Amino acid sequence: MSVRPGLSQVSVRSCQLIDISRGGASFTVHSTTGLPTHYYLTILGFSRKIGCAEIYRRDERISVAFIKPIDEALLRKIVRADFFTGGSTTTGGRANTKPGLGVRPSPDFV
Repeated sequence: MSVRPGLSQVSVRSCQLIDISRGGASFTVHSTTGLPTHYYLTILGFSRKIGCAEIYRRDERISVAFIKPIDEALLRKIVRADFFTGGSTTTGGRANTKPGLGVRPSPDFV
């Protein structure tokens, strides 16, 4: 979710979370057109908005550093939620991955 200066416009995009750690995350989006370099990351099933600063962008893949590291308890809940949902669903014979799922913890996850 990005917010334009003066709170004039809020833009929301879906993404596929690839990995996450206390200090940042990587994900893919369908289009980066018009996407600023600072925004909020929200994860389905969690109400918290995580402030992000983009550190890498190539095609549809983006890596961000969190403005403030997330606490370990939240990180564990995110990874645990993904484990229990399996990271994907099957619809009409095709496997679909839900936004925010398919998460694997980064190496610094303890």
